[in-house]
Amino acid sequence: MNKSKIMKSSLISLLKDYPDSFVDDIFNDEDFINKAGIKFNYNINFSEADIQFEDEIFYYSLITLYKDGHASLKDEADKVWNLSLSDEPKEAPIKDVLLSCGDSKFTVSEFWFVHPDINLRLAYFEYIKTDLLLGKASLNKMVSILSSNISASERMTHVKTMIGTSPGVFYSNLSSSLMKRSSLRLDQLVPESLSYYQSLIGEIEDSHNIIEYFNMEGFGHVKYLIDLYGEKSVPNILCLNWNPNFSNEKVISIFDDALLCSAYEYIKSNNCSFLDFSFSDILLKIRRADDDSVNIISRIVDILRNGDVKKTLSLLSFFFILTDAVLIRSKQFDCYPVFYRRLASLSHASLLYRCFCANGVEEDQKLCDWIARNFGQDFYIGNLLDLRTDSRWLPDYAEQTQLRYELFGRLLNAISVIDEAERHKYVKTDDEFLSNLPFSIDMFLLWPSRRGN
Repeated sequence: MNKSKIMKSSLISLLKDYPDSFVDDIFNDEDFINKAGIKFNYNINFSEADIQFEDEIFYYSLITLYKDGHASLKDEADKVWNLSLSDEPKEAPIKDVLLSCGDSKFTVSEFWFVHPDINLRLAYFEYIKTDLLLGKASLNKMVSILSSNISASERMTHVKTMIGTSPGVFYSNLSSSLMKRSSLRLDQLVPESLSYYQSLIGEIEDSHNIIEYFNMEGFGHVKYLIDLYGEKSVPNILCLNWNPNFSNEKVISIFDDALLCSAYEYIKSNNCSFLDFSFSDILLKIRRADDDSVNIISRIVDILRNGDVKKTLSLLSFFFILTDAVLIRSKQFDCYPVFYRRLASLSHASLLYRCFCANGVEEDQKLCDWIARNFGQDFYIGNLLDLRTDSRWLPDYAEQTQLRYELFGRLLNAISVIDEAERHKYVKTDDEFLSNLPFSIDMFLLWPSRRGN
């Protein structure tokens, strides 16, 4: 490959890791583009094989493949690649594409949306949608796009964006990076896409406070996720449990025994304090008293009562600071009530924390220090400015000690309504302590249901 092609290939591979605004500046520099010999029609890049294809020709070849069973095309280096359909995945309505050139072979699965048969496109989306965990609006938009007859390149733009900003794909990609112990970019930790958060916590329509939200949109979102995705949605749903109104009678009525039992093994093995808390809160509200339920409740109560918060909750606390600071900077939630952005920040922080716990990444002081140094000021000042319209929450409440008080106090309040003779199952302590539940404690999140202006 000549010097021009090497530069072109290296540049395109490099720029995919940079923000769109930076990439736009590079691509708008015509003098640089001409000197580098970059051809913009070579947009299909397979870095693992170090090849690129002209996008429209690539899509045309795929359509030919889907219609005739075979096709071929040239890459940017004029090498001819033969296209055929593999036998995998076995259950998928559209099979992966096999590209071969001499001894070089590799398969790709991400271009199923090019298939000319609308019904097969929709069937493939049904095949993968449970792993995406898209929200209702995003799912409906995806179906609409897949049902349309727009060009393949235009369809690619919409589909890749929606799949790339789905909670399921975000979690999967982050897990993969953590398993490889590769360095993380900011956008790999905190997406700035509004559709991502709408899929995670639901869309807000008419609610003006958190109480209304969990009685209307929040309730509808939880029901939608469970009805469509079942047990796979439970960890993301538990991320919402930062406010007692989440576990109101209306919401917890959706959790049946089968769903809770299927989630139990995942919760137990995840070693994530927030998931333990959120799951325990629901178990207490629906009065589950079987041994498995009692064990998971008593375990998290003991951790919150006696554990070192710097070893269990620091990362969760700083993930909230990081996420909220990024969302404050992006201003994407400026037209919404403050509680909605804060719920998005808290829910995403708990998803980050769950992902780190699941991949064996313990409390990381260097990461916490980096967040505090680079995002602490934006978080603190942003939340102080929020006091103009929402005077019930102070940035100091994000500290891990206050976070511990919130979670511990929530559980003790739930235990306090249980018969005194049964409380010892959940709290291993003396009778006097148990008989005085709930005791006065300054909780962390002062939502509208907690305290007035």
